[in-house]
Amino acid sequence: MSNNKFNFVDDIDSIKDNSLVSDEKEKNEKLNIEKEKLDNEEIKSDNKTLKAKEKIIVEESQKENSNNNSSIKVEKRVYFSFEMRVALMLIFIIILFSSTCFFMVKAFNLDKKDKITYSEVGNIKYDVCLDDNDYYSKTCLPEGRQYLSSIVKNIPTNFSYNVNFSEDIKYSIKYYIVAKIKIFDVNDSSKILYEDEELLVPSKSLNGNSNKISVNENTSIDYSSYENYVNSYKENYSVDANASLNVSLYVDDSSESRVVSSMNIPIGEKTFGINSDNVNVKNNEVTINDDTWNNVNSIYAFIGAFLSLICLIFIVKLTRFVSKSIIRKNKYQTELLNILRDFDREIVIARNGYESNIVKNIVKVDSFKELLDAKENLGKPIIYSKVNPVKSEFIVEDECTLYKFIMKEADYS
Repeated sequence: MSNNKFNFVDDIDSIKDNSLVSDEKEKNEKLNIEKEKLDNEEIKSDNKTLKAKEKIIVEESQKENSNNNSSIKVEKRVYFSFEMRVALMLIFIIILFSSTCFFMVKAFNLDKKDKITYSEVGNIKYDVCLDDNDYYSKTCLPEGRQYLSSIVKNIPTNFSYNVNFSEDIKYSIKYYIVAKIKIFDVNDSSKILYEDEELLVPSKSLNGNSNKISVNENTSIDYSSYENYVNSYKENYSVDANASLNVSLYVDDSSESRVVSSMNIPIGEKTFGINSDNVNVKNNEVTINDDTWNNVNSIYAFIGAFLSLICLIFIVKLTRFVSKSIIRKNKYQTELLNILRDFDREIVIARNGYESNIVKNIVKVDSFKELLDAKENLGKPIIYSKVNPVKSEFIVEDECTLYKFIMKEADYS
């Protein structure tokens, strides 16, 4: 009985041990389930963080791509052809030349006009001197009378001419005195039988810069010699004719020659009187070229000289640009044709230009040889694209990178 009792106790202990083991298993299972839940939650949170990081990376890459695209767009420049550049330089040179001419004309007053007023007066004073006679006690008679032709010897005469301007001007004139004799029909003075002239006072010059011009010249008219000449002509040719002697003061300026004072003396008549005709102008207006030099002229001359220098520099530059462009174009075209011919099998020509639709890293290589190395490594063809008449591009690309060699005419000196 005692043995059974111990056996029962042992059974109870074994039952307790089994219940403890099962409790531990349940606890372990619960802990494992909770651990798995925690692991799943951590995995989910890690996935969320990974997705967030991926989203950030994608957004940054998109920003970089947009920046690359914007930078690529900025790099695109407006192309000016050779003809356009030459035309623009020619237009600029023409503008410079026109401006130079404008300022030089202003500097030397070639188009500067000045209006001034002036008054001019001509005058003749004379005496009539006689041969010895029994009737006149005076040797010379005053002007304004009638005279006996047979006893007149000569006529001392003073010609004067005065001009007053409203301001100082630079002038240059010449003057001289001419005697003209005419023999004409007694009934019609327009029918000239004889005509001749004599220079009594040779041409003289007056130059200066003033508001006055004054001419004062004395001469003597040998009346008796003219009288004898006319009487001899009429007797020799038995004609009934009249004659006159016209003595005039001529003034020559830059524009014309004109008579400012004259006197008309009948010849061959028994008695005669002297008529005079003188210029008399008051407050007349005239336009003259103003060629005086002042500070304004100096400024215009300096600007004109400066612009002419710039114009000359641009002419030299245009000449050098044209000559260099021709040389560069020849070298550039030769090198381009050589590449296209020698590497015809490796090159694909893009007729309408080439643009990649995918944003890629762009690597610019320094020579066509380096581009050939990239082509060999990638196993891709070389794409040729003509950008404009003076620029070409050779391209090799893979999925991520675009290798580019750029040829420009400007690089060939």
